[in-house]
Amino acid sequence: MIECYYNLNAALSAISGQAVTKAKLRPVSGGDINEAFLIECNGHRLFGKRNQLSRLKDFQSECDGLMALSKSRISTATPLALVQEDDYAWLLLAWIDTGIKSPDFWATFGENLARMHREISAKQFGWGDKQRATWIEYFRQDKLLPKIKQAWSHLDRKTRHCSNKLLNKLSERLISPDQPELLHGDLWHGNFMVNRDGQAVLIDPNAYYGHGEADLAMTRLFGGFDSVFYQAYAEYYKLTPGFTERADIYNLYHLLNHLILFGNAYLPDCQRVIQKYS
Repeated sequence: MIECYYNLNAALSAISGQAVTKAKLRPVSGGDINEAFLIECNGHRLFGKRNQLSRLKDFQSECDGLMALSKSRISTATPLALVQEDDYAWLLLAWIDTGIKSPDFWATFGENLARMHREISAKQFGWGDKQRATWIEYFRQDKLLPKIKQAWSHLDRKTRHCSNKLLNKLSERLISPDQPELLHGDLWHGNFMVNRDGQAVLIDPNAYYGHGEADLAMTRLFGGFDSVFYQAYAEYYKLTPGFTERADIYNLYHLLNHLILFGNAYLPDCQRVIQKYS
């Protein structure tokens, strides 16, 4: 369990093992939602995310996800502390020194993701206080339906009608895994780094237990991964026929999320998928 502190300097003092009265903070790139900083103190370098205090629960969930993912064969960002100070929440992580991809980067990444999906499981589908006995019910009630509701004002009458039909047809469109599988939950090019050993490091998860297909589907969005990655994955975890169609439905969750966050540039893709599979 990652400890939560009520003062940034107190957290940094505990991490570094020496009293910190003033740390050096430098803004760095770190995503669209949070402020991100390189934090230097007592010879240590850390990565810090900052957001409104209301996001503390999200940071805690991210910590839990990183801890779960760390049990896999893929390197994972290391959470060090949570902080709630004044009106802000912080997530502090170990700094990652980056490198270039090794020759076996994509093959190793693909195989290890497949192994994670196969080897790390739970008793129910979902995460935290949202868990279900079946995969399709979880994906319908806790993933896709909330996003459709949030995106409702963007959708025309035809697409709204089709979205209801699609939700009712998910049991025909999707398949269930043998057991709940651990997923990164938001796996695209922006959510892994390359460490100094030339291997992948997972960051920024939205982890849950579901069907590994949903992770693999997400990797195909926004340019996709190298073909070697998919070959290596399939050698260890054979895909059931029909994956391409199921991937469209899994990725609808992410497209709707982008529609909600970033606007109507994502609307045509959302409409296409909803209408096609309804």
